[in-house]
Amino acid sequence: MRRAGLNRALAAAPWAALDAVTTALYGVLFLFVVGRLIGPAELGLASSALAFVLLVEAVSSAGLQEAVIRLPGADTRRTDATHALAVALSLAAMPIAWLAAWRYGVATGEPRLLPLVAFASVMLPLNAIACVPTALLVRKMRGRQLLLRPITGKIAGIGVLIGLAAAGARASAIVAASVATSLGGAVALYAATTRRPRLRWDRRVAAAQLRFGLLAGVDGLFWMVGLRLFTLAFAAAFGMRALGQLQLALRLVEEVSRLLQSIVMRYALALFAELRRAKADVAPTLLRATGLLNAAAVPAFVALACIGDLVVVATFGGPWSQAGGAVRLLAAASVLTFARMLVTPALKAIGRPDRVALAASVNFASALAVIASLRVVEAPVAVALWAARELLALAIWAVLARHHLGVSLGDGARALAPSWAAGGVMALLLAALRHVLEPGPLVAVGALAYGALFWSGKRVPLAGLLGAAGGGRWRRSTS
Repeated sequence: MRRAGLNRALAAAPWAALDAVTTALYGVLFLFVVGRLIGPAELGLASSALAFVLLVEAVSSAGLQEAVIRLPGADTRRTDATHALAVALSLAAMPIAWLAAWRYGVATGEPRLLPLVAFASVMLPLNAIACVPTALLVRKMRGRQLLLRPITGKIAGIGVLIGLAAAGARASAIVAASVATSLGGAVALYAATTRRPRLRWDRRVAAAQLRFGLLAGVDGLFWMVGLRLFTLAFAAAFGMRALGQLQLALRLVEEVSRLLQSIVMRYALALFAELRRAKADVAPTLLRATGLLNAAAVPAFVALACIGDLVVVATFGGPWSQAGGAVRLLAAASVLTFARMLVTPALKAIGRPDRVALAASVNFASALAVIASLRVVEAPVAVALWAARELLALAIWAVLARHHLGVSLGDGARALAPSWAAGGVMALLLAALRHVLEPGPLVAVGALAYGALFWSGKRVPLAGLLGAAGGGRWRRSTS
């Protein structure tokens, strides 16, 4: 069974890679259109409208997709009941989003917000009807079928964005593109689904799935709620234009993150769960996957952390210059995010979502602390505080990995040492040459230096020192 799960994951990897490429292309086009045709203030308004919808969706989705992934087999009674629950929760969430947007619009003096939120809330049922079919495909690791939804949705979304932005629409173009993405993805998914879920209610099954989903999905819930509350509070404190600058930075770093993590994270929970069912140790797989993931992530984020401001001005122009500092801070934080990213699905796979919930609650508390500080700090300091939360998150996840997965500090350091050591040298090189070379050649030089150092990582003294810290050798079998 273990070998079969690994084989399915490997077979699905090329499709996930293709999804990553299309995601990158979509992100580049989106950022280019927004940067060139839509101003910071309009991006801030659209982001606020979408934040309300995504905020209530974070709660109404209730982790049901992960609950379906963990089901032991093809149980249509439970999947249909979960589907009915997802749709019901999404419909109930729509008026909540409207009411919250109305109150916020009155408080901030922005009457355009409510119509945008009312339109954007259509995404809630569209995403809900795709929840169960997507979960079933993820559980079976059907990469080709899964790819249809995001590709079709992104093609529809970018087409709507370009068309409306060229016609003079601004904030409404961004919202309409998001709705078109959800609609196109849902249509493509159902067209490729052999057995479509039905609205078949079962109170006991729905209650059980809801309990597990809320517990298993609490990390995503806290992350999404914290981020959306931060963006809304940021807009209230510093204005829509400042939020637009922040959103461009968030979106730029997020697109890079999606490109890097989509191949691994899409099937991480399913793969770890299959290893667990086969009574295999997940720690060696976790460490190897973490090392590979960070090998790709570190140079990308180091480059943005060192010269993100230059990239923003060169790509989007002077009006977006304030986003450059935020890009650098958020990219530096993302290096820490990727170091602990795979611990979450590993803990869920071994049946410890309660530990994930504990860590997420602490991280959420730190988010609320940053939000409370917006009354007394300036915008750049607020972004720095938001990014610094990753230091606390990394420490918490390291403790959890040690106690529940048997991954010591030395194990994690050994997995990260080659990429972090090479990334540190790359950062010094970029900092020294940032005023000498243009962004393009500078990135090329940094990438070449990183590649040379990474592939000789076993001979880098820092790698050996880090690998020896905390006990060094794996205590678990790698068989």
